[in-house]
Amino acid sequence: MSKILLISFLVIGIVGPCVAVVALGRWFQRRLSKKSPDSLYVRKMTPTGIILNMVFVLFLASGTAIGKLAPQSKIGAFLSTPTHMLLALFALWLLFTVTAAVASKFGHPMAKKKDRNMPKP
Repeated sequence: MSKILLISFLVIGIVGPCVAVVALGRWFQRRLSKKSPDSLYVRKMTPTGIILNMVFVLFLASGTAIGKLAPQSKIGAFLSTPTHMLLALFALWLLFTVTAAVASKFGHPMAKKKDRNMPKP
């Protein structure tokens, strides 16, 4: 009897909250999705913007992988502390922003200028 009770409590304790979270998320999605605007930025991105974003994600993923897989290497040792990790993230963000500004000055903007931040009519 106690095994059946334990299994039922586990099912109720694990499956119940999961079902509640999914149901609550779907309820919020139905209520909020009609009022939220479509993202124009993704539609207006140029190839330069797509490449810069891919490189940004690639650097984030490779830095995390190096930090986890090779913690004794120079980069892994640098990224092992939270302070250095935040410093690396800030440097990557700064490099990304400067590269986007320079590319925009040379005629390769991140997004098309026409209707960049304008909502759909």
